[in-house]
Amino acid sequence: MEDISVNEESRQWPQFVVVLTSLLLAVSSGVQYGWPSFATPKLLDKGLQFNISEEEVSYIIMIHPLGYILSGPISAFLQDTIGRKHTLLMLIVPQISAWLLIALSTNIRSIYLSRLISGSSEGCVFAILPVYICEISEPKIRGILGVSFSTAVVLGFLLITAYGTYMPLRVSAYVSISFPLLFFVVFIWMPESPYYLILKDNIDDARSSLKKLRKMKNVEDELFRIKEDIQRQTGASNSIKDVFTARNSRRALLILMGLRTLQQFSGGASVFYYNQVIFKQTGSPLYPIASMIFFATLALVSLSSLFFVDKYGRRFLLLISTSSTAVVLLIEALYFTFQYDNFDTTKVQSLPIAGLILYTIVRGIGLFSIPTLMSGELFSPRHKAKAIGILNIYIAICVSGTSKLFHYLKSGFGMHVPFYFFVFATSFGVLFVYFCVPETKGKTLEEIQQKLRGTVD
Repeated sequence: MEDISVNEESRQWPQFVVVLTSLLLAVSSGVQYGWPSFATPKLLDKGLQFNISEEEVSYIIMIHPLGYILSGPISAFLQDTIGRKHTLLMLIVPQISAWLLIALSTNIRSIYLSRLISGSSEGCVFAILPVYICEISEPKIRGILGVSFSTAVVLGFLLITAYGTYMPLRVSAYVSISFPLLFFVVFIWMPESPYYLILKDNIDDARSSLKKLRKMKNVEDELFRIKEDIQRQTGASNSIKDVFTARNSRRALLILMGLRTLQQFSGGASVFYYNQVIFKQTGSPLYPIASMIFFATLALVSLSSLFFVDKYGRRFLLLISTSSTAVVLLIEALYFTFQYDNFDTTKVQSLPIAGLILYTIVRGIGLFSIPTLMSGELFSPRHKAKAIGILNIYIAICVSGTSKLFHYLKSGFGMHVPFYFFVFATSFGVLFVYFCVPETKGKTLEEIQQKLRGTVD
C-alpha cells in the first residue's frame, strides 16, 4: 500500500510552470492586439504595397474587437464541451491563419478578415485562459498567477512593437507565427483543469491533474472540497437566463461589466491602438522610440504588480490606479488644449510623452490587469463559460465603440476632446470601484461565491 504522509504539503512550482507555458498564448494574443500600434503609420505609407486611407485604418482597428462577439458563444460552448486545455490548443489555427492573411494580402479586405479572425481568437483566449489559470491555482498564489496573464499580453505588445517597427509588415507577420507554434509544442503536455474534469464527473483524471499540479500523492482533501463546491454551485439549472437570475452570477456580471467599461472608457484600447499617432502629434524628438518605451514601461509595471496584488488586494489597487489615471488623463487633456489653441508648447513637448508613460504606470498597477484576474474569480463554475461569453461580447462593443469614438472626436474636434471624455468617465469609475467592487484576496472560489450570494459578509 502506498505510504502517504498526513503532513504532506503542496508545492507551488508546478503551478507556475503550467501557467508560464500557457502564457505563451497570451503573449501571442498580445502580439496580435498590439499590431495596429506600429502598423498604422506603415499602412498609411503603403507598407503592404496598396493604398489604405486613414478611415480604413480606423475600421481595421474597430473590426478586431468585434471578433469578440463571435468568440463569445464559441468559447462558452468549447470550454464546457472539450475542456479548457484543448480549446486553448485549438486557438493556434485562427492565430496562424490571421498572420498568413496579412503576409499574403493584396487588398484591404484581407486585412479586415485577418483582424476579425484574430479578434475572435483573442476573445477566446481572454475568456478561457484566465479561467484555466484560476482553476489550477491555489488561493494563496491565485492573484500573482492571475495577474501574470495581463503581463504576458503586454509582453506581446512590446515584442511586436520592437521587431515590427524595424521589419516590413509581411516579414513581421511571418515572424509572429512562431508564437502560437511554440505555445502548442510546450502546452500540449500540461494537465487539464481539475474543476472542468469534476464538472464532467471524470474524478480519476481530476485526481491525476491535482497530483501533477500540487506534486502530492494525497490530494483527496482538495478533491473532496472541489467536488462539494461544484455540487453546491451546480444544483440549479444552467441556462443563459440563470446568469441574470442567479444572485451571485448576476452580481459578478454587473461588477465585471462595470470594470470593463471603466477599463475602456479610461483610454484603454484607444490609447494602445493610437499611441504612435498621439506621440507623433506632440512633435517631440522622442517620438520614434516613445511607443517602445510606452510598452516596456507597461510590461515592467505589470510584472511588478504580481508582487502587490496578493499583498494589498484587488480593490485597494484598483482605487489607487483609477484615481491616478484620472489625474494623468487631465494633464494630457490640458496639454493638447493649449496646443489646439496655438500656445507655444515647444518647451514642454515631451510632457505628453512623459504623461502617457506615467499613464501606463498607474494603469498597470491595477486597472489594466485586475479586471482580467477577477473575471476568472467571480463567476461560479456552473455559469462561468456562458457569463464570460456574454462579458466578451460586451467588451467588444466597448473596445470598438471607444476606438471609433476616439478617432471621431480627435478628427472632428481635436486631440484634447477624447482625453476630457476619458477624464470624466474615469472619475465616475473611482466611485464605482469604491462602492461596488468586492475584495477577493486570499478567498477560495467558493468563499467568493458565498460573498456574492450575500450569505457571508
